[in-house]
Amino acid sequence: MKKKKFEAAKLFLKPVLLTGMLLTGCGIAIADNPEVQSAPADSTATQLEEVVVEGQNQMVTKEGITMLPTRDEKSHAYDAQTLLRNMAPPMLSFKNDMVTTVSGEDVNYYIDGIPATEADCASLRPSRVLKVEYFPFSSDPRFAGVNNVINFVMQPMEYGGYVRFNPVQYMGYTGGGYPLYAKFVRKSMHYDLVASADWNSTHSGGERKTEVFRGLDLTPDKEPVTRDYNTNESSQYHSYRAAFRALNIRANGSYLYSTLAFNYSSDRNNNDGYLSFSPELFPTSSANTRTHNRNISASWNGYAMLILPQNQYLHIVPVLKYSNSRNNSLYSPLLLSPILNNAKEIAWQPSVLLQYVKVINEKISLAVVLSSNTTIYSTDYSGDISAESAPHQTLTTSRNMLRAYLYHGLPRNAYYKVMLGGMLSYSKTASADAVTLVDPLAEVDFRYPFS
Repeated sequence: MKKKKFEAAKLFLKPVLLTGMLLTGCGIAIADNPEVQSAPADSTATQLEEVVVEGQNQMVTKEGITMLPTRDEKSHAYDAQTLLRNMAPPMLSFKNDMVTTVSGEDVNYYIDGIPATEADCASLRPSRVLKVEYFPFSSDPRFAGVNNVINFVMQPMEYGGYVRFNPVQYMGYTGGGYPLYAKFVRKSMHYDLVASADWNSTHSGGERKTEVFRGLDLTPDKEPVTRDYNTNESSQYHSYRAAFRALNIRANGSYLYSTLAFNYSSDRNNNDGYLSFSPELFPTSSANTRTHNRNISASWNGYAMLILPQNQYLHIVPVLKYSNSRNNSLYSPLLLSPILNNAKEIAWQPSVLLQYVKVINEKISLAVVLSSNTTIYSTDYSGDISAESAPHQTLTTSRNMLRAYLYHGLPRNAYYKVMLGGMLSYSKTASADAVTLVDPLAEVDFRYPFS
């Protein structure tokens, strides 16, 4: 009986929702909360005296759980994580700012089947979320075989966008964060811009430690000796970040995107220490420590998910990262010469991942993954205590893996996964011979949910 009522409701609501879509053609293709009270006069919908729709907010599917957020849950949320907290799914655990499974495993975020970054989750508009899907493990090739997938399914958008600014200012003007998110959509092209500035400035009296020593032969009368140690600390931190992504979603579901990112950070710390004794058995001493760490980094990240004929899929993920770091420290004791240490490090990190997936049927799929990750470090030391024998050092490391996976889904969302492969590792420094290692890889993963 419930099924017949639900089918009747679908017949009545279908032309109503279509009308709501057509009325929003000037901006976003589908409004955030379309509400139509009744069907138009010329509608062909069957008029019923009473329509009853019964459902539930969580539904178990073949590979996971689909959750429908309520209007209140969306209106009281401002990003992906707060929406999940409001929905309170039983398979997830929330501690501080971390979201994990109840067993403590990390989750992987997707938006409409596309990998989501931290900025994507922070700029997500809860009002546009249609449903949230959770897959302990999915045979869907879009998710590239990862576990614990959380996929936000959004209302489609053909034209439009938004700008979101979420400033945070600390009390006492001691720090703040000013993230800006912008999104623009034009048919199959999606453009995302993220820019943020963060700073923090602290000053404290530091630590005061007083110790009293009794019964020592340091004075004629063995009177108590008091040792006082005081510190004053201050720090300043600044960070600036910008990232731009262009995403193209094709008609068959394939997509390609390219991301450029830049980051600058500076961290300064100052520590003054004072040491005195009473009675004055030793002269009062002091020392000052100053450190400055600066980092500049840039990265390019590409991603292509191509849908091929006969249930074949190909993932291509090239990445190039660059970082330039400087670490300077100065230690100035009262009665001794200052000690200066400087270090400069430059690192290049190219990597690529190729994954081929063949879906045999809805339960069985095969995958072959080839990955290569290389890091090239170059470090220069200078100062009073430096690596005099090797002021310039280089290190090159590389890790290459070839893996083959078999995934077989079982009833009740259970599955097993078998992996066989090998890894080739390489490392080389300027002062040592190269080291090459070959290791076999094997893994069997079986999961069965008891609830």
